[in-house]
Amino acid sequence: MELIEGIRHLPGLQMEGLYTHYSSVEDDAEFSCRQAEQFKQLVQQLRLAGIKIPCIHANNSGALLHQPDTTFSLVRPGLLAYGIVPMGRRTLSDTLQQHLRPALSLKCRVSLVKRVPAGKPFSYGHTFVSPSPMRVATLTAGYGDGYLRSGSSRARVLIGGERCRIIGRITMDQMLADVSELSEVECGDEAVLIGSQRGEKITANELAGWAGTIPWEILTNITYRVPRLYRGSQAA
Repeated sequence: MELIEGIRHLPGLQMEGLYTHYSSVEDDAEFSCRQAEQFKQLVQQLRLAGIKIPCIHANNSGALLHQPDTTFSLVRPGLLAYGIVPMGRRTLSDTLQQHLRPALSLKCRVSLVKRVPAGKPFSYGHTFVSPSPMRVATLTAGYGDGYLRSGSSRARVLIGGERCRIIGRITMDQMLADVSELSEVECGDEAVLIGSQRGEKITANELAGWAGTIPWEILTNITYRVPRLYRGSQAA
């Protein structure tokens, strides 16, 4: 209150907004409820003192789902704007999750398909060696596009509606996928890194798990050189 009073009496300044930020709303219900209560008490004190601040906001994506009682005049969704649920220990109702649809997909193309013998090393550092004869597809995406290198040999992509594992290290512009189990795969075929294909899907949360990070980093890491295609009547 003292800080706000001080700001209000500074010449040439007018307070337009007040906000707080939840530090662990997806995981810690007790701590988040204490945060919410403290902020609501401050807002109430301001009202009783006749101090009007037009914009009050507290809720990020996780708080919109878990702390709806602190939805004031503004909210600031991040992951939810993409239809992605922030992962954490707190659970959501099935009904709510059914109303969320991913709004982003990330795709590339197959640029080469090659049959390789057993004992063939792949990519930098030769971290993967073919255990038997395989078919390997080169894909036109890498960490230069924001597909994290930490997903090397762990991530999966969709080709022909099937999950195909990434083998070897992801490079700046390319990566390799095991397509041995696919009946058909050709140059130019679509490879889905995030999104759906023929009834199968890979989520940003899954990719974050394979890369050992969080979905926020997955989305914000997509670089400027990846072409954007906006579908629908409006795009921000």
